[in-house]
Amino acid sequence: MTYKTILVSLNEVSQLRSVLSVAASIARKDEAHVIGLYVIPAVELLVGSEIQVLPVENDELRVYFKQQEEAIKTAFENTILKDGIQGEFRVVEALEPHIAATVVEESREADLVIVGYSSPASNRALGADFSERLLIGSGRPTLVVPANSHGGLALDRILVGWNGSREAARAIFDSIPLLHHADEVLVAFAGTDSEHRSRTETRREGLVRTLLRHGVRARAIDLDSSREAGKVLLERAETREIDLIVMGAYGHARLREFILGGATRSVLKDMKCPVLFSH
Repeated sequence: MTYKTILVSLNEVSQLRSVLSVAASIARKDEAHVIGLYVIPAVELLVGSEIQVLPVENDELRVYFKQQEEAIKTAFENTILKDGIQGEFRVVEALEPHIAATVVEESREADLVIVGYSSPASNRALGADFSERLLIGSGRPTLVVPANSHGGLALDRILVGWNGSREAARAIFDSIPLLHHADEVLVAFAGTDSEHRSRTETRREGLVRTLLRHGVRARAIDLDSSREAGKVLLERAETREIDLIVMGAYGHARLREFILGGATRSVLKDMKCPVLFSH
């Protein structure tokens, strides 16, 4: 099992180098095809005061991304294509001022999606809930690269969060192409429900045996189940010098708002290493 089509979202301009480096690292291992997706937002319509009858067109964001297009394309070609990796630079015109819906739609033809974490500074361009929409809406494993990331993706040690849920199971099996490359995979119980803890731990041991049959060097470890799972995962990742965290993305859509679970929200906010999420 390998990733053969990787989609990289390139609109988080400040993280362009890091997301391309991560994509190149994975593509070289799996001989994958890389799609560099760059979305041009539609013109924004601003509603003025009661006196102002007609909305005002604001093309500031559209102009900005149009101006960056050639530089983004050059960076993609220099990092991906000139390195001998197969790929394509794809420019898509969005139907809305915020690009999340377009990226979600485009992502559904890929094995893996890579995106830079949407920081508060970039929210106006990408939409305040860009990362949340991608994690919950795409239906694809999504690798989020933190803002402070430098270089490619090391895979010596991987930490897998396990609580027996559908999302956790999907994340683990979605990540097998990456787990194969790790020297050590730690499957950590990350739940706080003491009533179901014994049964979940038994399931975890079965999961470890399944991963071993896939040739993954996996073993189980315990976490402090009395505290919020996301924070405990992050602490263990830092003390163990973890290169990648794998976990389920928990949340749901409510009208136009995407509500994330506590663990997902805290990991997104404070992660120091890349995290692969599946929903």
